[in-house]
Amino acid sequence: MLIRFFRSSFLGQYLFLMLVTAAIWLRGFLVTVPVPPELEFIAPIYSLVTYLAALHPVISPLLSVLIVFSAALTLNNILIYHDLAPKNNILPALLFILMMGSNPETLCIYPILIALPLFTWFLHTIFRSNNEPDHFISVFNAGLILSVISMIAPTMMFLFLFIWIALLVFGTFNGRNLIISVMGFLLPYIYLAVYYFWIDQLPAALIAYQLFFMNLFDFSLKNDPLQFIIWGVFIGLMLLPAIYRTNNTLGSFNINFRKKMSATGWLLAFTFPMVLMSGETHYQTLIYLPSVILIGHFYNQFKKPVWHEVILLTYLGLILLNNYFPL
Repeated sequence: MLIRFFRSSFLGQYLFLMLVTAAIWLRGFLVTVPVPPELEFIAPIYSLVTYLAALHPVISPLLSVLIVFSAALTLNNILIYHDLAPKNNILPALLFILMMGSNPETLCIYPILIALPLFTWFLHTIFRSNNEPDHFISVFNAGLILSVISMIAPTMMFLFLFIWIALLVFGTFNGRNLIISVMGFLLPYIYLAVYYFWIDQLPAALIAYQLFFMNLFDFSLKNDPLQFIIWGVFIGLMLLPAIYRTNNTLGSFNINFRKKMSATGWLLAFTFPMVLMSGETHYQTLIYLPSVILIGHFYNQFKKPVWHEVILLTYLGLILLNNYFPL
């Protein structure tokens, strides 16, 4: 029902998408979800957002739902633009909203969420570097965007290697692109270093970065059986089948599609270790953006996806149960 219904993009689909989003995020307004603490010096942009969130309890869940909903529609349009999803189809937007709201602890603002609009733009820029003959600007922009993202969620700086992997996949890996990507990434940090030097805080900022990387590998899982079941459905019944089928059928699509799906697979491969490194629930949402691309493509391959309809409805039911059962 859900898959077939959201393969169209009329007013009814958008209204129902808003209804699903409201049903999931209502819990964030009923129960105050603690906002992750700011990281002094190494996440200056996130520090500004936490200051705003502290003004009123409603601001955090309100910003959260607005960012997720707008990012879902943006991602949906990006996938259609790059021919990774059929036209007049908002199924990827539904999948993204379900995944982003699948944990009650993520119904607030947190670094990855604040960086989400830039993250979707970063992915769009990476894909554009495959389409444009003069791809140097896209490569520079990708490094620049990722640098700004890392000032919100510092762990994201490890995705810089993904830029080089994507260039290899697209066949545009050369010395000039390497230098351009590094220049784009370093430029915001040069300005940040000058600012800290100007206010006599550069040594303290360097120590903060050192402590952050020393404590980076601190992985832990909370003992929540229902959350484990949700993750089991997502990984075992949605993501892994999508990866398997996409890998087996990739040869039947054109070269541009194959390259972009291959880059998506590499993005997923980079985000999984980042989830393990961070040890925080909020960083688990990193894998959802590439997962939406793979699962959305997977679901669109079936004319009558009865079994997958059942799985998706079960996934939605478990999310709502997990959000409201503790109440």
